[in-house]
Amino acid sequence: MKWQPDWGLRGRMVLTMVLLGVLYVVFLGVLWAMFQSLLVIVLFFGVFSFLQFFYSDRLALWSMDAQEVDPSEYPELHRTVDRLAQQADLPKPTVAVADSSVPNAFATGRSQKSATVCVTSGLLSTLSQEELEGVVAHELAHIKNRDVMVMTIASFLSTIAFLIVRSRFYSSARSRGTASTRPTGVGRSSPAIRQGSHRHCSPSTTASTVSRRKTCASRPR
Repeated sequence: MKWQPDWGLRGRMVLTMVLLGVLYVVFLGVLWAMFQSLLVIVLFFGVFSFLQFFYSDRLALWSMDAQEVDPSEYPELHRTVDRLAQQADLPKPTVAVADSSVPNAFATGRSQKSATVCVTSGLLSTLSQEELEGVVAHELAHIKNRDVMVMTIASFLSTIAFLIVRSRFYSSARSRGTASTRPTGVGRSSPAIRQGSHRHCSPSTTASTVSRRKTCASRPR
């Protein structure tokens, strides 16, 4: 399989990093207005940056209730990831599965060596083997192009925001004694919100991905 660098995607990732840089400058300005202490700002921002770089991938998986799975649990999925990773000249990423009926998949991680490919149980039960290969190849392309780190770090703030909203919702529901009647559209068991920051795989995008994978595989370098 021939993997081509996606320069358009890389350009978008550069733009994302620039926007993140602007956001951090604003964040530092807010911290300075609140504390007016260089030591506090350095400590706070240092801890924040450490957590963002080293734990964004774990947070993304946790927010999706995803669990790492071994080959004995999902042998066909592991064989697919292993084969496509070899074709792409990549280290085999960790394989995770999220228990959700919504067809979805995403890649996360700080680098090619620490990457994880996660799919939902709904995706596995919905797609054919060829379609699954297309989706996995698409996620591996993000790892190959090294933009997965940018997406992982960029999703850190949105995931934190979701967890805060979910926590406040539960607290409010408990205080009103309505936790047992909470809407199914919000909460840990519902995929509707927690998958908002990840890529959703509809049948049309799946077909497009499979077609694009075939095209890229046959395209000369």
